[in-house]
Amino acid sequence: MFLGTRIIFKSKREKEIYEDVLKFINEMVDAANCLKDAIISLCTDKCDENLIESALNLVKKSDANFGEITLKVITLIKEASEREDMLKFIFNLQKIAKSIEAAIYRVSFAKNLKINNEIKEDFISLANNVLGTLKSFQETILNMPFKTSKATKFSKMIHELEENVDIIRRKLVSNILKIGDSLTNTEFYILMEIIEKLEDISDNCDEAGVMLEIIIASEEARDWLDIF
Repeated sequence: MFLGTRIIFKSKREKEIYEDVLKFINEMVDAANCLKDAIISLCTDKCDENLIESALNLVKKSDANFGEITLKVITLIKEASEREDMLKFIFNLQKIAKSIEAAIYRVSFAKNLKINNEIKEDFISLANNVLGTLKSFQETILNMPFKTSKATKFSKMIHELEENVDIIRRKLVSNILKIGDSLTNTEFYILMEIIEKLEDISDNCDEAGVMLEIIIASEEARDWLDIF
């Protein structure tokens, strides 16, 4: 065995888990992309409800398969410490999915809202950067079985993008407070809810990225022990 050539699976059964996880995160990226496009449509004209529906369908489809992934981890991974790490990681995946779903619903509440020109650019930037954190997480998963150093690189990028999301969020909230007099209480609440849920997606990606780094480090340590 060459050190670092595989990380998640050692057998055909464990490969099934990896493939299920990859499919799950691919669907989450597609859902988040629809969410981002829905926010752009909200900021430029009128919210595209078809995009919201597409995003929700993708999340619900993935959620229906989540229990099966969890069951496979419990039954197929025999080593207790490895099983525990994977279950924590799977739990983080579910948190990402739930935060995407929550953000989608918040955007649907704002479908008739006219976004102020002073916050449009930052709103779109926030959505793009949140999608960027999720895509970096996707790249981490893609590279884990084959190029662990590259996977770790993308994992660290998640943290950098998450910090950028925080910066954009603070700027956006500050600008919303400046135009607060022009918003109704309902409009203010909806905008703040959308921002919070978008940030949750980024935060949960960061947490999952940290869990992946732990899994990578644990597996590489076991490989060194096997060699010696």
